[in-house]
Amino acid sequence: MARCGPKPVSLRTRFTNKLIVRRLDECWAWDGAKSDHGYGQVRGPAPEYILHYAHRLAARYFLGVNPGKLDVLHHCDNPECCNPTHLFLGTARDNILDAYAKGRMVAPAVARARKEAV
Repeated sequence: MARCGPKPVSLRTRFTNKLIVRRLDECWAWDGAKSDHGYGQVRGPAPEYILHYAHRLAARYFLGVNPGKLDVLHHCDNPECCNPTHLFLGTARDNILDAYAKGRMVAPAVARARKEAV
């Protein structure tokens, strides 16, 4: 029996169709849906329609690694960036330490002191 409707599109095709590839020293922008925190998102094909983060797919497809339980961190601190040269793997602890080092997160005691000063 012939299949009706459009041919299913693979996750890799869905991912690459929304990626704006630039030079290696530039961020590769995501031109699709984004999370509330600015991370690119793409849904996998039917029947599961699993939601994937674009930068994690970039690590999988371009770096050849399956991040598994590891975080995929950005050297560039641009959540929508999918440039594999801007990505690296780390633990949740590595991610927090990276955020502290780059000034994106403050220690809880510092945050409390800032609130009390207001």
